Amino acid sequence: MKTKLLLAAVMFFAFSVAAFAAATYTVGSVPVTTVVSSGETEKTGDILFTTVPTSGLTVTGTFTIDYGVPITFIGSVTIVTGDTLTAPTIPPSSITAVGSQLSFAITPSATTPSLSYGISVKGVRVNVAGEPGAVPLNALISTTGNAIVVGESQPRVINAAAPGIASFTDLLGSFPPSINALTGAGGGVVTTDAKEGFRSAFGVTVATDPSQTTSQEIKITLSQLPPAGISVTFPNRDHSGMWALVTAGTITSLSSSPSVYYQIVTDTDQTTVEDIKLDVEVDATAPHPGTVYPTMTVTAVVSLAPIDTEVPPSPPNPATIPRYQYVAVGPATIFSIYHPSTVLMVPFAYSNVNAGTQGVIGTPLYDTALAISNTTIDPGALAMGLDSAVPQSGVFTIYLYGDDGQGNKIATSVSSSLLPAKKILDTTGSLAAGDTYTILLSQVMTAAGLPLTTDFNGYIFIITQFTNAHGEYFVSDFSGFTHGALMQVLSYDRSDTPEELAP
Repeated sequence: MKTKLLLAAVMFFAFSVAAFAAATYTVGSVPVTTVVSSGETEKTGDILFTTVPTSGLTVTGTFTIDYGVPITFIGSVTIVTGDTLTAPTIPPSSITAVGSQLSFAITPSATTPSLSYGISVKGVRVNVAGEPGAVPLNALISTTGNAIVVGESQPRVINAAAPGIASFTDLLGSFPPSINALTGAGGGVVTTDAKEGFRSAFGVTVATDPSQTTSQEIKITLSQLPPAGISVTFPNRDHSGMWALVTAGTITSLSSSPSVYYQIVTDTDQTTVEDIKLDVEVDATAPHPGTVYPTMTVTAVVSLAPIDTEVPPSPPNPATIPRYQYVAVGPATIFSIYHPSTVLMVPFAYSNVNAGTQGVIGTPLYDTALAISNTTIDPGALAMGLDSAVPQSGVFTIYLYGDDGQGNKIATSVSSSLLPAKKILDTTGSLAAGDTYTILLSQVMTAAGLPLTTDFNGYIFIITQFTNAHGEYFVSDFSGFTHGALMQVLSYDRSDTPEELAP
């Protein structure tokens, strides 16, 4: 009796296994080598589910693939038949993406079910921007009804993520143009170079990759619009001819935006890391009479585009692929406006007023008076028979070099509050055209923070941010001794030519 019961139980168990047997799938993937770390629609690798023919028949169920980051494009989910038997179906309405999870249902054939087939998941795009810890990326697979081979439920779909643009610079030997703030003279050409972050970061055209809705772009943005009279023009094509300008290429003070866009029009060579080289032309004309350009350096940064803040995302299956988070790379210097300066030198200056010798019998107190004039207001060209100066105001910096060999400086632009109250300097520390500024060396020393226990015995440089500065200095005990002379105006290269021998 026991033997019959045992045999019946075994037969029931075997029948139950056969009745409820389900398909088991092996999982393989072809991971994408590297994606752009700021990309919001980056491709993942293909995933292929293949049945184990001896595992059993497919039952109705679902597959869920969790990518760990938001899905922005579903791609395709299809059956790949492995024999001539009727394959199961995947209802298109069942293919959905919510957040990071892609789900689909599978329905076996009602007639001659296939034991051998595959399910291909291709072209899924995800948002990896702002998720540095998400890559390398493994998908997590779960099923209902059917099963996955143990150990194969987490296939790798992305190996690495890296910046799409590694650097953006003005090329060595391509000197950014300089423009004179007083005359507006200057300009020229600077070559900028955007270097690809990794092979294949610079993408392909829509014609080559139909899953894209637009070809990849780069956005170049100036740090500010140039002043009136200066224009910056970007070329229609880069050196390789692969990138074409898609917006107005000339930026002026009246432009609505300091940015230009380039779009790839010919597929790049994805076997090498590439550069986008642009010859940027800067044109300058003289400002209106009496106008002085502000000193500035105008730079540019670059980012991959289209950018999501400009093309609102609508995942899944957004209107724009590819799409990127804005990441500024650079800067590259485009041009600078410099203000001609004057370098004055006092060959000898002395002060012991702050040295703690006051009241010591027999110790005379000496100080040095400095007078600096901004002579950019003059009688004019007709009266002088010379070209007249351009009236201008400007700050200046005083450099002290004492016998300790250490230099100390104080700039009126940042330290005017430390200098003695003089109405002659404005609130920015500038000396106006036609004005003269006077100060004692001891006052400069105090403002510069020099120790009050030492005297000063050395020389002084004064660099003004205006032309035609002149000055005089007086060493005096303000009693019976005074010695003065004109400050030297240095206008020649000091590297190998003494001033007195300069032509």
